[in-house]
Amino acid sequence: MKKWVLLKTGMLKISGEKAGEFLQGICTNDVKSLTAGSLLPTAFLDRFGKVLAVSAIHRAEGSFLAQSDFASNKKLFEYLSGLAEFSNCKVEDLSEEFSVFVIFGSEGTENSKFNPLLNTQQVIIQKSSAEGTIRELEQKGFAEMAQEDWENYRIGNRVPEYGKDYDNNYMVLELGLDNLISYTKGCYTGQEVVARMKNYGGEIPRKIVKMSFDEKNKLTEKDKIFFEGKEVGFVTSVGNRICLGTVKKGFFEEGMELGTESKVKLVVE
Repeated sequence: MKKWVLLKTGMLKISGEKAGEFLQGICTNDVKSLTAGSLLPTAFLDRFGKVLAVSAIHRAEGSFLAQSDFASNKKLFEYLSGLAEFSNCKVEDLSEEFSVFVIFGSEGTENSKFNPLLNTQQVIIQKSSAEGTIRELEQKGFAEMAQEDWENYRIGNRVPEYGKDYDNNYMVLELGLDNLISYTKGCYTGQEVVARMKNYGGEIPRKIVKMSFDEKNKLTEKDKIFFEGKEVGFVTSVGNRICLGTVKKGFFEEGMELGTESKVKLVVE
């Protein structure tokens, strides 16, 4: 498959002599481990451990770029801007200046970088260069991916979308994204809550999971999920015989069989 899809994302630039230290102290992953040409999946939390945004951080020349779901970008910008001045850093919203191409198949383009969150290649470019990138991809035999196919890919790879699958009321461990957190990097905002849930007997009250179902086109977003007549969750994103949903503790183990009010059988994967 040689496809590309253009994402509408938030893009923040964090600059300043201590930008790396600033990010290291407020996000869940180890920014010090970020190497040139790679992207680091991470999350930004409030002091209660709740998610402000899930991001992919890119080390640029003299600065960092934080790519997030567009719906979470404004709140993240306000949060980082309020803290940056204490570290002599500057935060700029470049969402209207940059485009993000996600690329499926072969080598992509010269500037492609692997995004662990999406498990594929992507390229960040200025929007003024978007048409040229599309021509380059077409010359290499790439075609535009339909939005329906992209949504199915996102769901299949268990990538929740802010504003659709979760919001600021979710704890980071409830997202089901294991590669967002470094448990060895040291302190960051919300770290005590995460450590307590992970290591000191805390329990995850709910979790976003991927589920499969047999009945095509009978499942809709916001359908309630039941187990033996007891409501245990709800559907948030629906793809081709797969979906994402939030399920309560005790019902999100792999292989758990659940269902909806309309008798659609769901199996947790």
